[in-house]
Amino acid sequence: MDSYHFTNMVRDPTCFKSSNPTCIDLILTNGKGSQKSTTTAETGLSDFHAMILTAITVGFVKRGPKIKIYRDYKSYKPDIFNHDILANILPCLPQRLDYSSFEELINSILETHTY
Repeated sequence: MDSYHFTNMVRDPTCFKSSNPTCIDLILTNGKGSQKSTTTAETGLSDFHAMILTAITVGFVKRGPKIKIYRDYKSYKPDIFNHDILANILPCLPQRLDYSSFEELINSILETHTY
């Protein structure tokens, strides 16, 4: 236990077989900050053993906010939009157009027609 810096988290007695209760169960850890609290509880399932309860602290990386884009389609004209799409995509067809470039091209045309 000393070589890995382990400590026992269970401090309360868990065995009540004799008149002198003892702690026979162990939860060993080398990260004391990862467990919030440890205790024992009588469940009635055993004649002389208590159940161990522990709360573990868990950390997680918070995700960033989701960004939603709302567009105004009041001035949207499908014929002009289709013409602009064809005029910008047809010159790119002889070369291979990857998806990210295609998406960027469509979004830029869409932004000019819906804002």
